[in-house]
Amino acid sequence: MIRLFFTTVILLFIFPSAAFSQEKRIRSKKVLPTIKTYVHTHYPDASKIKYYQETKKDKLITEVNFEYKKEAYSLVFLPDGTFIEQEKKVDFENVSSEAKNNITNYLSTNYPNYKMLDCQEASTPSTVTKVYEINIKNAGNFYELFFDTKGQFTNYNELVIPSIITQF
Repeated sequence: MIRLFFTTVILLFIFPSAAFSQEKRIRSKKVLPTIKTYVHTHYPDASKIKYYQETKKDKLITEVNFEYKKEAYSLVFLPDGTFIEQEKKVDFENVSSEAKNNITNYLSTNYPNYKMLDCQEASTPSTVTKVYEINIKNAGNFYELFFDTKGQFTNYNELVIPSIITQF
């Protein structure tokens, strides 16, 4: 019993992402051909392509992460291969002054001890306007907040890390 406990603890320290990850990396051969065609058609020089699957709102989605023209991208597809979202990582310092000030003020007011983890421009096929997706950690919780291009808050998701079921 003690051996099992120590083995579990060691594995959690060596592979923490496996314990807390909600998405699973998949091999290229398990990805729909329509998804691969979409990526190669719209991003012909994409490199470092990685595929993941994750369940969101009871749907198994496929996420494709890659680099294109020295920028990090993430595309999201429905189970039938329909493209639904593009995210491009951006440096928060390069966000317009107005948006940056509004976002910073909102975060300071509503999440006083926040730490910004990353900033992305997100868009969908049905919207021309991009939004900023800001991921933060505040008081031990993780949040995904959305702001319009002027930095006005629009929506948020609290990211829940599933608990680990143990035998102890």
